[in-house]
Amino acid sequence: MRKVLIILFLSLITLTCSGHGIKIPPSSDATFEKVRKILSQCDSSKPFPQMIMIPYFKYATQIVTRCDIYPNHRVSLAMTLFYYNWVENFGDYDYSVKELLRKVMIEWGEKVKVSKRGFFLDGKKFTNHNIIGRVMGPTTIWVYKGEKEEITETAFIHELVHLAIRAQTRQGHGDPDHEGPKYHGWTPAHTRMIDVTKGMIRVFSL
Repeated sequence: MRKVLIILFLSLITLTCSGHGIKIPPSSDATFEKVRKILSQCDSSKPFPQMIMIPYFKYATQIVTRCDIYPNHRVSLAMTLFYYNWVENFGDYDYSVKELLRKVMIEWGEKVKVSKRGFFLDGKKFTNHNIIGRVMGPTTIWVYKGEKEEITETAFIHELVHLAIRAQTRQGHGDPDHEGPKYHGWTPAHTRMIDVTKGMIRVFSL
């Protein structure tokens, strides 16, 4: 299983870096590559939080408060497995989800937050409830690092689903009530896809 997923990862790197990507002028490309090199690794000797580039997803970044939460190569692999499962289940005919992942920004949080209002997975409303993830914008998410400090124990994949639904449906939201009836986009298939993706990520002990 692990060998199969490694082959899958390498093939998806090629897919992610191939055509249909964001085009920038050649004059800007050299500058961007310099910035990417500077931000490619977390530096524990420098002040936090730090913004770090995520490899294989050209403009994707993460904001970290410690270098071990989470190494960017681990996040990149998790994103690759997410995209593979998304395409397998929901397609990406116009590459909208691929382009989203190429410019996503992830902010890893040290503490849970309290949300004044929101929805549980079944669509029921809540008020003043602890949350471990939140969509902050069309390409930005905040995710609590988790007590176990393992990507599979966080809301990372869950929040990526919200962003992907928003990108693919172009309806201006990522279905905040999940499987509830108020908004459209999230189905039981999306919930199952999260479980499958987390299972694949666990193979790599992320």
